[in-house]
Amino acid sequence: MTDILDEVKADLFITWEDQNTDQRVINLIKRAEYKINDYAGTQVDISKDLDARDLLINLVRYMYNNVTEQFETNFKSDILMLRARYKVAAMKNEEQDSETEV
Repeated sequence: MTDILDEVKADLFITWEDQNTDQRVINLIKRAEYKINDYAGTQVDISKDLDARDLLINLVRYMYNNVTEQFETNFKSDILMLRARYKVAAMKNEEQDSETEV
C-alpha cells in the first residue's frame, strides 16, 4: 500500500507527513480500488495494470477534492476501455476452458 500511497500523495501534491492525512488517503485508495474493480467487473491488480492504476489515482484525486460525481463523465472512455478489456479477457478464458473440456 505504501507504493500507491506515495504515488497518490505525489499526484495530490501532499508533501507533508501527517498520520491523519495518510489515513484519509489510504481510505480513499481502498474505496477507489473497490470502484475500479466494479468498473472492470473483476479483481484488478493495480500493481500490474497501469491503466487501472492511473484511473485509481485520478479517482482518488476526484474524491480528495470532493468532485467524485464528475469522475465518470470525465473518464467515461477510460472506464469503458477498462471494462471492455477485462470482458474480452474473461471471454477468452471461458473459450479456452471450454476447449480444454472437449
